[in-house]
Amino acid sequence: MKSLSVIIKNILNKYFLNFFFNFFQQILRFGVLYLAAYKFGPYVFGTISIILLYNGYLLNSNLGAVNGLKRQIPLKYKQISKEEINKVCYSILIFNLASTIFFTFLVCCILFTLKILTKTNCVYLLSLSICNSLYFFSQTYIIANQLWKKLQLLQLLSTFCLIITGLVLWFFNKDFFFIFYSLSFLIPAIVILLKEINIAGFNFIYIKENVRIGFPIMIAGLVFFLFQTIDRLVIAKYYTKEVFGIYALATTLVSGFSLFTNLASEIILQKGINYILATRSNSSLRKYYLKITAGATISLIPILVAAYSFFVIIIKGYFPLYLDTLPIILNLIIAYWFQQLCIGFGNYYYIINAQSWYNTMLLIALIISFCIIGYPYFFKMDDTINILSRRVIFGSIIYSILIIAPAFFIKNDAFKDPKLVD
Repeated sequence: MKSLSVIIKNILNKYFLNFFFNFFQQILRFGVLYLAAYKFGPYVFGTISIILLYNGYLLNSNLGAVNGLKRQIPLKYKQISKEEINKVCYSILIFNLASTIFFTFLVCCILFTLKILTKTNCVYLLSLSICNSLYFFSQTYIIANQLWKKLQLLQLLSTFCLIITGLVLWFFNKDFFFIFYSLSFLIPAIVILLKEINIAGFNFIYIKENVRIGFPIMIAGLVFFLFQTIDRLVIAKYYTKEVFGIYALATTLVSGFSLFTNLASEIILQKGINYILATRSNSSLRKYYLKITAGATISLIPILVAAYSFFVIIIKGYFPLYLDTLPIILNLIIAYWFQQLCIGFGNYYYIINAQSWYNTMLLIALIISFCIIGYPYFFKMDDTINILSRRVIFGSIIYSILIIAPAFFIKNDAFKDPKLVD
């Protein structure tokens, strides 16, 4: 059986290639959202952003079963047969679709009861969640099976549909935007699924097996997503959709940096794996990551300054309805910079097989951040979204401290090169 380190490196190579194909398609997706903000104004863009926010949470409706495929297909099912892969994937595809419909319907009922979304918007959320979950499944299937030409096809189809979406939203209203934006996920997914997945018997054993493996990964990702979006959840509950739209433009602009930092994180992770395989020392790896983190965060400063200056010009020139978003953008950029102090140390726990440390600290950071951001609303105090965005900075500082500090209390001999067992 291959060592875990070798398997991780193989997986990283897949993710790096996936990032390369995703890059331009994701830039186009951001471009479509900016165009929607410009075309529809803060109120309608606020509605769109709320739906997209909850759609992000609902990608976890499969309870990690799809995440499990990333590990199980290359490590286990490929060693049995292609027929076995098809049986597993068909069962998880059906489960993914059913669980997405169930959890999205439940969330829609709650959001409708709280008067956050209308019935029509709940329908949009349901359709978008189904289409997005099918796309996520298709992408995972392709990567796990290393079907790189199919990955290019998936991305090209999505890119073409996004271009159509941009044209449609320029000439029509938000209803057509949601239809075509959902199709940018659905059409590529259907093309891949019809080519790759054949009908087979449903077996719940496959579901249990992959949920057991993928659920911890899903929880870690969900908690981090909660940490990054807790401010928007509060604003969606206590402010109007117009105010949410103003704040959403700021978060959309700042989140665009993740296209670059995700690549940096993958490279840092890969270099860290190679480094510890050569040194076999946690203390050396920590020093190595301190240097990398310092270099990455310092080099990020001029980039963020230049980006903010560019945002000021663009918003003052082309987004006059969003002028109030400028101080919020500045605050979120500062918060984002503090979060990048952990760009190496989040990977550190993964490399030395101490993921529980990271998950625990991340959960504590989420709870503290929620209290910092939400306390004025618990005690019915006056607040503004500008002041709220300042508190996001403090939450990010605490997050960085909680992630970095425990790394120095892990024993130097904690690293082992474990073997995977079925």
